[in-house]
Amino acid sequence: MRQISYARSDVGRVRENNEDNYYLCGHFREDVTELRSAATCDTTYVPTLYAVCDGMGGESHGETASLIAVRHLHPYFYRDVKSGAEAEIRAANTEICEEIKKRNCSRMGTTLASLYIDEDKAVACNIGDSRIYLLRRELLTQLSTDHDEAAGLVRMGMLTKEQARTDKRRHVLTQYLGFPPEEMTLEPFFEEVSLLPGDRFLVCSDGVTDMLDDDRIAEILLREKEASQAADGLIEASLKAGGADNATVIVVDLG
Repeated sequence: MRQISYARSDVGRVRENNEDNYYLCGHFREDVTELRSAATCDTTYVPTLYAVCDGMGGESHGETASLIAVRHLHPYFYRDVKSGAEAEIRAANTEICEEIKKRNCSRMGTTLASLYIDEDKAVACNIGDSRIYLLRRELLTQLSTDHDEAAGLVRMGMLTKEQARTDKRRHVLTQYLGFPPEEMTLEPFFEEVSLLPGDRFLVCSDGVTDMLDDDRIAEILLREKEASQAADGLIEASLKAGGADNATVIVVDLG
């Protein structure tokens, strides 16, 4: 099945540096000093892997953490998806923790949201609050889960989804790469779906989802016919809504 994908990353209107990174068919932001970046891929080769990492830590720490994470990524075979992803997450987490000690900094980490596509299946995997969506037959479905305190309260019935969108605890992550293994066990979330021609996937950082709700995201994904136009539309809408954070998107269309 043909895959047409496009990635775009933008520093936004508030931040001075771009701590996001992406992985698109083997390509990622090698020069993390660039404030804006884009890449495209058109392939029938499988397996393929797409990912967005949202770094945190300020100064150069966040972009270092997200760069470390994407450098550890590579496509794996379907029978090894879960074990392969978990091994990459452990390796990236170990290197980030070593970098924290080397720099003697108090905070440094990154989220990870990845989408693995094989011949007839897709597997979403995430740590943190970067998201993965599937648009199928005009219905937008979130395939990832949000690892933050507000989302946890939603799952316990203590907050509504609408309340969580503005709750300050939505920025307190309960899982991310950069946690010492002795303090917490990383538990990536996995979701598997069968593929259908015409499926459109979105992988994005919270610089998009904090600015745009799911209805607005769906509206743009439905309106724009090309992957590049959809990605550009989401970035531009995020900037117009305030651009309060770095914003990164990958749109993948199945032909």
